[in-house]
Amino acid sequence: MDDSAGLKHTVLIIEDDDTLRNVSAEKLTQEGFRVTQSSDGAKGLEYALENRPDLILLDNHMPNMSGYQMLRTLREKGDWGARVPVIFFTNVAPESAEEAADIEAITPSRYLMKSETSLDELTRIVKENLGMTEKQA
Repeated sequence: MDDSAGLKHTVLIIEDDDTLRNVSAEKLTQEGFRVTQSSDGAKGLEYALENRPDLILLDNHMPNMSGYQMLRTLREKGDWGARVPVIFFTNVAPESAEEAADIEAITPSRYLMKSETSLDELTRIVKENLGMTEKQA
């Protein structure tokens, strides 16, 4: 999307913790994003495929479908699914070194630990992934 045309980027938050999902949505909304939400991996995938948000913020351990399973399925669903930026925002490290390598290989995606990332840092990374700011080293 072209921000200069006044269009807002849409971020889909898929997170089963209501409090964290709502706080993250509020922060991103305050920053000018249009935010949609899901508390379930399978429903989040369905919503994403139908509505094509600009970025997906994704927990890994959720009911019905893990974030990892959702990402793998999403990447197999055509051009948009293969390229939409996905940011894992979770408190659980990948279950194995293989899963971690797979997540990094299924680009574009990032893996952030909730306990190590402030909402301000999360917002900066979302903007960076949407090309709204220059990447920082």
